Amino acid sequence: MANKEIIVEKIFLKDSSIETPSSPDQFQFERDQIKVNMDCNVGHKLLLPPTYYEVVLELNVIGKDKEHFLYVINATYGGLFDLKGHTEEEREKAVRVECPTMLFPYAQQFISDISTKSGFHPAFLQQIDFEGLYEDKKN
Repeated sequence: MANKEIIVEKIFLKDSSIETPSSPDQFQFERDQIKVNMDCNVGHKLLLPPTYYEVVLELNVIGKDKEHFLYVINATYGGLFDLKGHTEEEREKAVRVECPTMLFPYAQQFISDISTKSGFHPAFLQQIDFEGLYEDKKN
């Protein structure tokens, strides 16, 4: 049995945008607690059969208070991964669970940084249970 490896070739910011629809007016008022909502999508593409993949993690983050949308941040992180020694089923799980788990901290830090640079408190994103999402989709 071959050793299983996930080799990270590259992690990169593929796309990003931020909107602050209420600025600069929003900075004139003291803010109540900002509620942060996040949507996440994971995609993958086989680049070089049978083991070389691009995995993409898309995050859409909305920060709002009781009355206003304060910011909308979209970030897409990509990674190039070489999955050595995996069966087809194991590769499918790797690109949906292990690879996005490796990408998430980079996207999480980017979202925190960009929200701060936009004049807000850092948007702290909770960890995503990619394993649970994978199992739910499988069943």
